[in-house]
Amino acid sequence: SQSDSIDFLNYIEAEAELSGVELVTNSPTEIEKDGNTYLSVGYTLKGSLSRVEGFVQKLEHIPYVSQLQSLDIKQQSANVWQANVVIEVNVLNYEK
Repeated sequence: SQSDSIDFLNYIEAEAELSGVELVTNSPTEIEKDGNTYLSVGYTLKGSLSRVEGFVQKLEHIPYVSQLQSLDIKQQSANVWQANVVIEVNVLNYEK
């Protein structure tokens, strides 16, 4: 449902703030797979390498049934790294 999707998006934004990374959400879309509805979301994050890597690790362990579809990390300047991440989440199923 839409509220589950919004809960997920809010959760990720809160985690990004806690991690100290700048986060941009790129057009979440719903996709059907094997009779389940997934939310596919692209994120662009910026910060120090350790913060970006730390946040990506958090994404891999969120309490949702999810899978990272792609990850691309590039150095922007001496201290700033940018990661482009696409994650698919089954927002109706939480991992127990």
